[in-house]
Amino acid sequence: MKYHLQAIPQVSVNEDEVILAQWLRNSGDYVEKRTAICEIETSKAVVEVEAEAAGYLFHLMPQNSRVPVGRPFAVLAEENDPTVADRALSGGKGGEAAASARTHTKKAELLAKKHRINLAEVPASGGSVQEADVLKFLETRKEATPPPAPRSNSFRERLLVLGGGFGAPHIIDAIMRSEKQCVVGILDDNDDLLGTLVAGQPVLGPLSMLHKLWKEGAFDALILSFGEIRRRKELFDELTAQGLKFANVVDKTALIHTEVRIGSGNVLLANSRIGACSVLGDNNFLSAYVNLDHHNVLGSHCTFGPGVMSSGRVTIGDNIRFGTGIFIEPGLSIGSNSIVASGIVLTSPIPEYAVVKKQQDYKIKVRIPE
Repeated sequence: MKYHLQAIPQVSVNEDEVILAQWLRNSGDYVEKRTAICEIETSKAVVEVEAEAAGYLFHLMPQNSRVPVGRPFAVLAEENDPTVADRALSGGKGGEAAASARTHTKKAELLAKKHRINLAEVPASGGSVQEADVLKFLETRKEATPPPAPRSNSFRERLLVLGGGFGAPHIIDAIMRSEKQCVVGILDDNDDLLGTLVAGQPVLGPLSMLHKLWKEGAFDALILSFGEIRRRKELFDELTAQGLKFANVVDKTALIHTEVRIGSGNVLLANSRIGACSVLGDNNFLSAYVNLDHHNVLGSHCTFGPGVMSSGRVTIGDNIRFGTGIFIEPGLSIGSNSIVASGIVLTSPIPEYAVVKKQQDYKIKVRIPE
């Protein structure tokens, strides 16, 4: 006889246990799919739970029971046979039972998603996979971190990505769609990322592994994936002085016109554009849909949010952070170490160390250099 084990759903991310407050259907009743069968209570709400399948309902626990999220609390069977509840709890054969019995909490699911883990691979300490089970599984994975890709005769430039945070998937996506580059791995000082995959690429270890991998010939060039300007500049300058090479990562949809000169370590994401006769320095991060028109001069270590649009003959200094949706009129200069907030239309020059927060007269605040 086929039956379906139904588990307690996650109602609140912060709660791993609920109270089965009231049964709305009796044990032995036939219910249709999506029929409300019980009410569960959390610290913040009382929620009706609907049947996940049609069948004869059999209770696995009484009202007012405290039940962990993910624990089976009801059986829906194709036949009116009360013994199915005992067979389901004992793990006996029953069609869908084996697949339905293994559940997980919402915290376990969120943690697994963060670390790109398949929950089916995580051993459960009880009837369902808990957050602690995922943490234990992560520890075992750290001991089996995959090695970086070996040197080969491939024409692809092998890149090591520094930083496994939110910027890494965008850069890895651009690299993986390139015919000239590939990713060999990621380095990040966040211990929680060690042994995990980011956009399908392994986090090999902390940044301290960098020189060891370089000596072993495990990569050809580096690329930075994080956006904090000071740290980008410090790391780029330090590693460049030590003789390490930085690559430019250019998405296949980006457009670079004629007579453009580009330094090293730059990232140009999807649908960005560099106009003719423009010059780019080093270690700049251009998000999607950034447009620098003709005869622009861009310094180094700048970051651009999506949709920054400059007209022709614009000069941009070093270490500048741009928000999103910014428009820059022709021929302007933007001083180094400035911050330009989202949604600004620049119509006059910006001095060094400026903070442009509002459109009305720019409300420019000049910062004191550190």
